[in-house]
Amino acid sequence: MCGLGGACASTDAIIYLDPAGVDGGQCTATAPCKTLHFGLSIVSSLRQIISMHTGTYTESPMSLSTTDTTAALIDIHGHNSKVNVSYGDNYNYQFGINIAIRDLAINATNGGGSVLNLVAQSAACTLENVELSGPPNSVTESSSSEGAGIRLAGALTAHNLRIHDVGVGIGDEGAMTVDRVVIYDTSAGITVGQSQQANIQATNVLLYDSLNTAFVVGSGIGTFSFSTIASSISATGTQPSAASCNNSGVAITSSILWSPGTHPVQLNCNTSISIAGPPGPDPQFVNSSAKNFHLSLGSPAIDMAATGPAYDIDGDPRPQGARFDYGADEYKP
Repeated sequence: MCGLGGACASTDAIIYLDPAGVDGGQCTATAPCKTLHFGLSIVSSLRQIISMHTGTYTESPMSLSTTDTTAALIDIHGHNSKVNVSYGDNYNYQFGINIAIRDLAINATNGGGSVLNLVAQSAACTLENVELSGPPNSVTESSSSEGAGIRLAGALTAHNLRIHDVGVGIGDEGAMTVDRVVIYDTSAGITVGQSQQANIQATNVLLYDSLNTAFVVGSGIGTFSFSTIASSISATGTQPSAASCNNSGVAITSSILWSPGTHPVQLNCNTSISIAGPPGPDPQFVNSSAKNFHLSLGSPAIDMAATGPAYDIDGDPRPQGARFDYGADEYKP
C-alpha cells in the first residue's frame, strides 16, 4: 500500500479489513477486522492507512476528529468496495481531520444524513474514484443540505467523483477543487457559500436531473469551467433551472447550461464564452432523454475555446480537433 505522497507503507503500519473478518485485535493482514467503523476507531500516528479487501461492508455511522486519534491523515483504500451505512446524527461519516478516500462507494441506506460531513475548516479531504449515494428515488424538491453527498467546511480535492440520490450533491462552505465529477438525481447539484464566502475551482463537471436550481452560489469566488448543466427542473415558480449566482465572483466559462422549458436558465451569473439557453443555440447532445450528454457532430460547442484542460469528463484527451470544446465532453470524431 502506498500513501498520497507515493511512499509505500510497511504491513505493520496498515489496518486491514475484510467483510469476512472479525472486529477486534489489531486488524492485521492475517487477522483482518470486519468493519470500517472499527478500523477507524483504532487509527493512530503509527497506523494511518486502512486497506479494505474488495467486498460489501455493512456499517454504522462514525465521527472522528483530532481529539479522537493521534493520526495526522487517515488514508482509506477501498479497492472498489462498497459500504452500506445508515445515518446517525445528521451524517453517515463525519470527519474533523485530514482524510483521503480512494476507490470506494459509500451508500446511505436510509437517507437523512450527509454521506460525508467534513466539519473542520482546517482539515483537508481528498477523494479519488469515489461514489456517494442515498436511497434511490428518495429526493424531493424540499430535500435539504442535511441529506447532502458532501457538506464541506474545510478543503476538498476530488477527482473522478460520482454523487447521486441525495439532497444536495456538494454543499461548499470552504474551498473545493474538483475535476471529472458527475452529480445527478438531487435536489441541487452544487451549492456554494450559503452561510459564508466559499471558493470553487471546478472542471469537467456534469450536473443533471436536479429538481431545483442545479448550481447555486450565494457568496463565492472561483471558476466553473468546461462543465455541463442539463437540468430537468420540476419545481414550480420562476427559479432558474441551471444556475443562480447572486452576482458572485464565480466565473462560469467554456461551459454548457441547457434547460429547455419555461424556467429561466440562469440568474445573475458571470457567464462568458459559454452556451446558455434556450435562447442560446442547441448544444446538440447525443440523447438528452437517455442522459447521454456527449456532443453530436455539428454541435456549436465544438472547437470553441483556444485553451482548456488536458482531458474531458471521460478521460479522453483534449483537444480532439483544432480547438477545445465547451462543456464536460470533448467530441471524438
